[in-house]
Amino acid sequence: MKKVCFIVALTTFCVLLMTQASFAVGFGFFGEYEAGDGDFEFDFSDEFDVDSKVYSLGFSFDTDPVSEKVFSYRLNAGYSNLELEDDESVTLELDGFIVDNTFCFGLVRSPNTKIWLGPQIRVGYYSGDSDDLYYDDIHFGDDIDIELVAFAVAATVGANFKGAGNSSFTMNIGVRVSGFAGEVEYLGYDEDIEGNTTTYFINVGALF
Repeated sequence: MKKVCFIVALTTFCVLLMTQASFAVGFGFFGEYEAGDGDFEFDFSDEFDVDSKVYSLGFSFDTDPVSEKVFSYRLNAGYSNLELEDDESVTLELDGFIVDNTFCFGLVRSPNTKIWLGPQIRVGYYSGDSDDLYYDDIHFGDDIDIELVAFAVAATVGANFKGAGNSSFTMNIGVRVSGFAGEVEYLGYDEDIEGNTTTYFINVGALF
């Protein structure tokens, strides 16, 4: 599964590089924070609620950051940290990568500013483990090793502002619905896991 996600990300990146000559593109960096809640389920457990926090940063590519054109496409790809905490304060700490594809439709367009909205599609991969498991101060078991594949859709609205030279600065906010599926290893046994979260996010970036 990691190999499939990597091939998808690499293919998308190569296609975008080949289109640079045709668009007033921007290439730079982004940072994002999101938080919300959801529910997960192991094979060996009932469904349980979680609080979710995600920190992401990486590279950003936009086909047309600031102009009077209606449509532009943005690719964000990079490192992501996912934290899931259940009602018993057991925390899953996962690291991985995400690829976001955003389709931007300009509402207000000028040579210096673009205000836009649009849908976003995310694919990602995470791996990590949990805390040692304690309930009522009794050691219940060792940590859980986990791998997850993520797929998400979002609605987002943002603004791009032209800076000095070819630079521009970006900000967008939105709501994201994410689905997760994968495997966990606990006490030598492999089990399936699946879940979903609804989160709200803010993203800032710089393009050059």
